[in-house]
Amino acid sequence: MNKGGKIAVILGIVVIGALVLAGSGSALLAKGAGLEGRFGLAGMAVQIKDRIESVFSGRNVRDDAQKLVFFEEIGYDDKTNKGTMDISLGACSLDVAATEDQAASIRSTIGDIKVLKGGDSDGRLTIAITEDEVLGKIGEVNRLTEIDMGTGMTWKVHVDTGASRLKMDLRDVAVERLEVEAGAGGVNIRLGERTSETEVAITGGISSIAINVPEGAAVRIVKENGLSGVDYGTAGLVKIGEGVYESPGFEDAPSRITIRLSTGLSGIRLMRE
Repeated sequence: MNKGGKIAVILGIVVIGALVLAGSGSALLAKGAGLEGRFGLAGMAVQIKDRIESVFSGRNVRDDAQKLVFFEEIGYDDKTNKGTMDISLGACSLDVAATEDQAASIRSTIGDIKVLKGGDSDGRLTIAITEDEVLGKIGEVNRLTEIDMGTGMTWKVHVDTGASRLKMDLRDVAVERLEVEAGAGGVNIRLGERTSETEVAITGGISSIAINVPEGAAVRIVKENGLSGVDYGTAGLVKIGEGVYESPGFEDAPSRITIRLSTGLSGIRLMRE
């Protein structure tokens, strides 16, 4: 995680903690010691997660079109068939989805967002999405960004955010590798089967993480550390080792998704669709 992202994570947790206290008032202050005594840090994390989700609930740029201050489209060219996208933003609400018309498009209410792009001789387009002066932006409201990724390319994606609501609908996007570094917040990822093998790595702090995978894909989950509880729902995984769960016949499956989790106090749910 970059320096700005680390600062945003620290400030995000502090501010979210303050929101919890402010929203619950003196009653929560009086019960704080009892909460930690009865539920430990995990119970406190649930309280913070609930407050985060209420702050970043269900909003997008289109709902606040009058506040849109940044818009850019990046077109295809005949030589481009691969893409690398690096998204590094402070605390915000971030939605990522698919587009057939462009290599990428970016819409945001963040005034100082910057998009850097380049290409190489191998036909790979590189896009970096950042913002200046992350420090001090944590208290701003309506920090909303939408990014659409082209369906005509195979992507590697890295997302680094602070306290955020992150929603990624990648069912129609060919993703080879997805890396998510998130601070306190909610993460919702929907994966597709546009590639034969997809690798996902998620690291973060106090988070609520939901991952949807296709019905026909074989899945492997590797829990590397942290105090996360995983609800496998309808995924049909079996334990094959310490912290490792996978679909029967994973190695021979034509479509495979590997998810590595290294998170703090997080609730993780895996579902098929």
